[in-house]
Amino acid sequence: MVALTLSLVAACATTSDLERLQSQVNGLDTSVKQASADAANAQTRAAAAEDAANRAAQLSQDANKKILKNLKCSTNKKLKSSPLLCSFALYILASAFLNNSPISVPSSG
Repeated sequence: MVALTLSLVAACATTSDLERLQSQVNGLDTSVKQASADAANAQTRAAAAEDAANRAAQLSQDANKKILKNLKCSTNKKLKSSPLLCSFALYILASAFLNNSPISVPSSG
């Protein structure tokens, strides 16, 4: 009888331990699922940001190409009279294009 009582007490403690352990596992499972969902969301947003940056870079390159293409020293009267000024303007635009940097135009006071 004492052995039966001891085995029941031991079984109850073990069941309680297992229930507590299962509760912890369930909590961890929920945390892992949330972390996985957060990571997937972050990856999706990063991919969208990368696509937007690539589109912006392409638009910038296209604009720079258009500026260089449309700049014709022979059709610009101010630059036509000065080959040195024309060469300098082309140099500034080409170096800005090659370095992918913005072109700043000084204001006229």
